[in-house]
Amino acid sequence: MLPDDFIDTAERLLAGAPEESDKRSAVSRSYYGAFHACLGSLPLDFIPAESDIQSGESHKAIIAAITLWGKGTQPGRTYAQQAARMLSKLKFARRRADYDISENLDSGDVDYCIGRSRKVIQLIRDARSRFDKEAA
Repeated sequence: MLPDDFIDTAERLLAGAPEESDKRSAVSRSYYGAFHACLGSLPLDFIPAESDIQSGESHKAIIAAITLWGKGTQPGRTYAQQAARMLSKLKFARRRADYDISENLDSGDVDYCIGRSRKVIQLIRDARSRFDKEAA
């Protein structure tokens, strides 16, 4: 399974006349697509310890690792920093979709999350590509 598959699922959830639960699930699926792309693209030296990944703070640890990578002098840092900032905002949106069910989500906000998730995937892959070219 690829990270993009999560986002494809999010888009399928919005097809037709989505229910509120479909919209909330779409936000969550799109976030996880971006999250897994970031985790899979981190250079070995920046991957958090297994204990951090398995903890309740795993998402925070991944975002911090991407930020650290982006702040380094490695090529692609700008893309990595942008991806980290966007992923952090998507995490907030995902938490809101999962836990704050008192108000309905706006369909435009859901579409925005999906678009941002695709952008995170693009940015993190571009960052990793530049990193690998420089390392070669």
